[in-house]
Amino acid sequence: MLHIPMVTYEILSEACDPSLPEYELLKNGLVMRNQQGNQEVQVLTDKAGAKQIMEFAATACPEVIPFIKVISEPVKQRSDPTPDKVVTDAPRETHLLMVRSSTEANR
Repeated sequence: MLHIPMVTYEILSEACDPSLPEYELLKNGLVMRNQQGNQEVQVLTDKAGAKQIMEFAATACPEVIPFIKVISEPVKQRSDPTPDKVVTDAPRETHLLMVRSSTEANR
């Protein structure tokens, strides 16, 4: 998984040609708020995809490399998609989204 600040994400996206596989990885990222309240894009990918994006960034705009966080272990996916169960190993933002979705569904 990659955590990319919004400004950095915009620079990468603008530098990336839509025909490249890196563009596909970037465009499928999720916009979230980090613990400091800043917007960032989380790109869920395997090591090969993360390496692709980092290599692209190193070539196209090396100044953004220090701002990209590579998380080696992705959040564990649960097998039961029931929205009323809370996944305790998911990021806090995910908990909030799940609780909000569950609350709105019960209205």
